[in-house]
Amino acid sequence: MNDGEISPAAAVPDKKDWPRTSYGTIDWEPAFEHPETGLITLVERAATMGGVLACCTVIIRALFSRQDDAETRVDYERRVNEAMSLSFDGEDGGASDDEARKERVIGLLREIKDIRVERAEFHIARIKMGIDTPVERREAAADDGSETSPERNPGADADISAPDAFIEALSQLLAGRLEALREEVRPGPIAGRPPPFPVSEAFAGRLDDLVRREFAPAMMGACRPFIVQAEQKEAGQRIQFILENMEERRSREILWESWRIVWQEKTSEQELPKKPKEEKKSLLGKLKKSKPQPSWMGEKMTVEEWQKEVARIKRANKDAERIWAEITAPADDFQPPDDNDHRMLMNLFARTAGAMRKQITAVRQIATQGGNPGKVFADYQQGKDIDLPLLCACCQRPEMFLDKGLLKDFLRSFPDTMKRDRFRLLLRFFPDFL
Repeated sequence: MNDGEISPAAAVPDKKDWPRTSYGTIDWEPAFEHPETGLITLVERAATMGGVLACCTVIIRALFSRQDDAETRVDYERRVNEAMSLSFDGEDGGASDDEARKERVIGLLREIKDIRVERAEFHIARIKMGIDTPVERREAAADDGSETSPERNPGADADISAPDAFIEALSQLLAGRLEALREEVRPGPIAGRPPPFPVSEAFAGRLDDLVRREFAPAMMGACRPFIVQAEQKEAGQRIQFILENMEERRSREILWESWRIVWQEKTSEQELPKKPKEEKKSLLGKLKKSKPQPSWMGEKMTVEEWQKEVARIKRANKDAERIWAEITAPADDFQPPDDNDHRMLMNLFARTAGAMRKQITAVRQIATQGGNPGKVFADYQQGKDIDLPLLCACCQRPEMFLDKGLLKDFLRSFPDTMKRDRFRLLLRFFPDFL
């Protein structure tokens, strides 16, 4: 560290000095972004890469200081170290590697900030509803400086908080859908290759980690009613209560819309808004009334607002790139998703586990009932998205569908253009059997 660089331990404010809202929760936006004392500001001011790393280490250890945060703390420290070791080769518009590394690390800190802001807003909502009091939140926050982080392992159900119960319930909901896909699929290679990701337990674990860390916390705002209602239940009943509510028809619509929005934001690049024109008016022009903008167009952004929105979207796009790279990362024990699987993965949420089991069972029944299974299947698949259920049936009974040629019989009557359009997964994973 340079002689002129301040020690990170001395620069990072003590937790008791972090800004608070009037409700007692930590005010995370200025805690991270304040131009003088913000945690991100401290990283931006670091003069060397050693200073950046040291400052981030101190910040992460302050944010995740409890004993049961150890696993999360180690994970974030690992991600900081990975960002610091990346070589960018000028991919960030000519910025130096050091500048790009610092920007990547700052993006990671903003990811933590966004999660903390969401959690604080939830606690404030509880206070306003009379479920909690400002004094209670202030006393709880004084203990370690943070409202229970969503990365924390909640431990026994008997002690679980309502927000952590929501994360656990959402995790179980999606895990149930993936479990339905891989039922009766024997571990190990299928047709001499690693299993496709939809029937892989290892991939299910990869996706579950991201659901807990990225998607569920981002859904809390839209799904706040689930969490608030769960607060009224005994801790040991909260997960089951939320799960039961999630499976109701109206609740599924709310969850699907929230999941769809969050999935798009977390995995897809967003377009930048067009820069608004700066209005330069003469003295006479200032005296004239400006023409009102139509209400359907919304309020016109100022240049300053546009700059902030562009910065926000750029940060979100970098996060989305990272998350999608995690989802599609190569693996030895399964064949991972690719960019063409984006919509299919999103739509897993819209299908219940029972509905997916029903379709897989129907495909297997067609295969075993005799007669002309190809014709029966062609009739059955009309109006249905049957690619994934048929893939799962092939993985459950490869000796029947693959070795004995039943998959080829099923799809024999379909022209190649229809196969490419409607059976993309099968063409990709089992091309030698078509």
